[in-house]
Amino acid sequence: MTAIKTPRQLRQSLRHQRNALTSIQQRLHGKAVARQLMRHPWFQRARTIAVYLDNDGELQTDSIIQLSRQLNKRLVLPVLHPFRHGHLLFRDWPVNARMQPNQFRIKEPARKYAVVDTRSIDLVIAPLVGFDDRCYRIGMGGGYYDRTFSFRHINSWRKPRLVGIAHALQQLETVDNRAWDIALDIVITEKKIFRR
Repeated sequence: MTAIKTPRQLRQSLRHQRNALTSIQQRLHGKAVARQLMRHPWFQRARTIAVYLDNDGELQTDSIIQLSRQLNKRLVLPVLHPFRHGHLLFRDWPVNARMQPNQFRIKEPARKYAVVDTRSIDLVIAPLVGFDDRCYRIGMGGGYYDRTFSFRHINSWRKPRLVGIAHALQQLETVDNRAWDIALDIVITEKKIFRR
């Protein structure tokens, strides 16, 4: 009988699995997800897209970033909110922007770049550690995305659309979601698209 994993153990296991992928697998998965995203009408209509800079085995975003820039999409990156602990802001991310590391050593656009109203973003490409076919996600455990997009619970906002991207191996049978968890609208892996 397999022991039930704690949330921390589950995150560690999933992170270990995605980090075990070769650089070739990482690149191929990133390109496959970018191709699927490119064909999706939400991406085609989006003018402002929030993306992340991948690390720790997260699905690579290089292809999505390159494609978005070629299509003249406005790109923004998440930054840690300086006053509201556990929340994110989104800053403009122009080509060759000056970057600075945050407390987790993740690069963010410098403070001189404009903060973008979260509700004006068309599409948010969200990282995740695990997900289920209902499009609930497990993040790193800090609750940043859930807090930042909690307004979607209150006013039934449909914007921004929340798109999780992941390796297929990150799929779980079910994610134990809480009332405050914000489900993604879709999750795209190298194999298929999951819709809520």
